[in-house]
Amino acid sequence: RDCLLSRGLGDVYKRQVSVEVTVSGGKITAIDVVNAANEDAAYLDKAKGIIDSMISANSPEVDTISGATFSSTGIKTAVQQALEGAAA
Repeated sequence: RDCLLSRGLGDVYKRQVSVEVTVSGGKITAIDVVNAANEDAAYLDKAKGIIDSMISANSPEVDTISGATFSSTGIKTAVQQALEGAAA
């Protein structure tokens, strides 16, 4: 497939983060947080820094963001779930 959009959900310490992941040409080209209702805005903003790292690495297997560990873990988990769903 040339372009694939998949959704994933990360649930860490009663915080849920939903993402949409776009894959094109076998590479992650975009990750969008579409819902993070229970997240603290300041932590979520800091945690979103993990998105560029995952796109650059073409993988969710990157370090979490210090000072926003739970929020960035939620994003990582959601991206991993989305990628696993896309591969199925």
